[in-house]
Amino acid sequence: MSCFRKFIQCVLNERRVCRLLNIDPDQLHEPERKADQYILAAQPIIKFHERTLLFTQPGQLQFSMQVNFPCAVSVIFGASINDENINASATSIPQHFQPKPLNQLFTVNCKNVKKQITQGYILITALNNQNEVNFQMFEFQVTPELRISLEIAKIGAEYYELEKVFGAKQTPKTGEEFNEANCCICLDENPNIVALPCRHLILCKECAEGFRTKSTECPLCRQKIDILVDMGQRENDMV
Repeated sequence: MSCFRKFIQCVLNERRVCRLLNIDPDQLHEPERKADQYILAAQPIIKFHERTLLFTQPGQLQFSMQVNFPCAVSVIFGASINDENINASATSIPQHFQPKPLNQLFTVNCKNVKKQITQGYILITALNNQNEVNFQMFEFQVTPELRISLEIAKIGAEYYELEKVFGAKQTPKTGEEFNEANCCICLDENPNIVALPCRHLILCKECAEGFRTKSTECPLCRQKIDILVDMGQRENDMV
């Protein structure tokens, strides 16, 4: 098991999640994927505005996002993850936020930062309407400006990297670019479905329905397609 996967499992420890969200463990529902279910709908916890990400002072991270469910937000500052170990210079105390119709400005503090921060992780955990634990993780880097370099999301019972999507003239990294990309098969201008884990295909719903009955492999890399994820109409900064 990779160190990165161990890190995710530690963050999503059931007892820890229940404690953060102040819920009874018996309320949790583990999502089950049906044998014939080939297209899953992605239900992100939040819509993240990368352009609002900034350090207002050492150890204080500020960002804006739209929250769909009550969630717990925490930040690991100065973290490094490799195949051997996990190191972090400081972590924040988890903070709880309730959903609001408008974008919220979040300020996450960590008082014991003793060195310059160059990298870290924003962790968001929530319970959706089906009592399923949802999780999103954003890696941020300061090189030379503050930016999101990685997004991990839990879709069903699996974890996927959603930062890079291929199959268009350029890699769409924002919701606007994603909505402007073309379907890889019919060139329709409104593709919503992404093939995972390789992310080489962006498809419209009609082509995705036809593709799943004919092939289980990506035509570009020949990797087995695990799932097709319906991203819907993305109107925000992250794909």
